[in-house]
Amino acid sequence: MRTATHILVLLLVSCGSQHLTGPRQVSAVGQTCETSQEPLAISLEASRGSRLELVLSNCSTADQMLLHDSHLQDCRLVLVDAEGKEAESFDTRMIMKFDNRPHQYLFQSLAPGDGIVLHEERFMDNDEGGWEIQWGPHRFEAIAPGTYTAHVEWTCDKDSWFIEETEKYETIEGIWTGTIRSNEVTLTLP
Repeated sequence: MRTATHILVLLLVSCGSQHLTGPRQVSAVGQTCETSQEPLAISLEASRGSRLELVLSNCSTADQMLLHDSHLQDCRLVLVDAEGKEAESFDTRMIMKFDNRPHQYLFQSLAPGDGIVLHEERFMDNDEGGWEIQWGPHRFEAIAPGTYTAHVEWTCDKDSWFIEETEKYETIEGIWTGTIRSNEVTLTLP
């Protein structure tokens, strides 16, 4: 069992994370790991026109525990068009039945300086002349062509995990909780 000073519950989106080793330059509200006051940083990257990638890095000197399940807690993608209007999404969890307990077996460890891809998604053209994207449980449909700014708001609000054997929750002292906002990127959907 890890001590409280070595544990941070980070909720990852369940779209097949990819572990990245070694130091990475990532941003959290415009800060790199070297200047961030937080134990982690997230960076959003837009590339190849319609692809978004979100990377989380452990900026601390201790291992961090990560919970990987988008149904329990997700990253919120914010898309804003050129007129300043935020694109609406539908949270598919509203129509799902699922176990909402943060089971201990869902956690994994992220070493200091390592990073993990939380999300990698592409905008897909729909048959109606627009675009769509599935970001974790959030489904964006009928996004009009145009230029958008995007960022991600990632919130960690869980302070315990569920122990299967005892059927009880175990509170982990010293867990980081809060919200981190990624850097902002601009993308054009033709």
